[in-house]
Amino acid sequence: MASSNSIYLPPSEKFRKLEARNTKYRFDPERDIRWDDMDLPGMYFTGETIGGIDPSLFDSISGLSETFNWAMGISTSEYFIALEKHTLLISIFRFFIQPMSSKLFVSKERNSR
Repeated sequence: MASSNSIYLPPSEKFRKLEARNTKYRFDPERDIRWDDMDLPGMYFTGETIGGIDPSLFDSISGLSETFNWAMGISTSEYFIALEKHTLLISIFRFFIQPMSSKLFVSKERNSR
């Protein structure tokens, strides 16, 4: 608990719930993705995953549900492509920087002998 002289606020209920969560879980694409249901009709994104939009309202306009699913799929794919590119660029950067720094270290070591 924070004392009265502390600069920190006491933890909130949200913070307590966050600290109590199980952190041992890791996403497993074979287990967590419902692969057998991929061809079923309907919404793939829930109201919770699309920022509180009520998906039942899509039925009022013909084709809106399918178009929204398509657009969300493209958007999600583009996001992951950008993430992969960013991750790849960091890996490439580290790959090229590491050999140069180790060569510099070796050359300095040789020159000091």
